[in-house]
Amino acid sequence: MCAPEGFIKNVYSSIKKAPQYPEGFKAVQNGTTKNTVKNKGALEDLREIESGKWDKVYKDGHDADGNKVSIHYFSSQSGQVFNVKVKDGWSNTRR
Repeated sequence: MCAPEGFIKNVYSSIKKAPQYPEGFKAVQNGTTKNTVKNKGALEDLREIESGKWDKVYKDGHDADGNKVSIHYFSSQSGQVFNVKVKDGWSNTRR
């Protein structure tokens, strides 16, 4: 089952071109994880944008004010991104 029509409409050529990308974002070392997309409907829709592998990415860092933030998005092999969200705090575990 695919996502509702028009579900995937804001796809950007890179994470830095997404309007949600925090100004002055600085990624932290070892702060990025890439996971397999498990939602088959969403994956089918993403593959209509670009065939091949898509990942769900969690990228931790600091915004321009030094706050801890995590950027969540789907990313294709060529770097296209979809569904960019910025969350307060970090999403990846630090050891």
